[in-house]
Amino acid sequence: MQEFEKTVCDHAKTVLKDYPFLVDEMKKLAKDHSDYLKSDLFWMDRKKDTKDKSLQRYREEALKKWMLKGNHSYFSVVIISDMTDDRYEKITLTIRLPKQVITKHYKLLSKT
Repeated sequence: MQEFEKTVCDHAKTVLKDYPFLVDEMKKLAKDHSDYLKSDLFWMDRKKDTKDKSLQRYREEALKKWMLKGNHSYFSVVIISDMTDDRYEKITLTIRLPKQVITKHYKLLSKT
């Protein structure tokens, strides 16, 4: 299995395990596009280490590289988890469809 495919599988497992509501949301938002089941998934987890500027740059660069490299299909999903606040986790869900980009934001109570 290529590294990219393994990463996509790991990201999908994380979403299924920790954020099952996002799967329902993706189905609802992309229901008019039958190929959405084939979409590529990119997951980025921003932990509480926001003071580490090099880590921030690395994560932003990883997302930019994924977007520019062409590793994603015509349908792609980007999920960013931001836990910079001890009380909340902010989730950004972006779905790229033909001629349309849908972005939704969620604020979850922290599990800690």
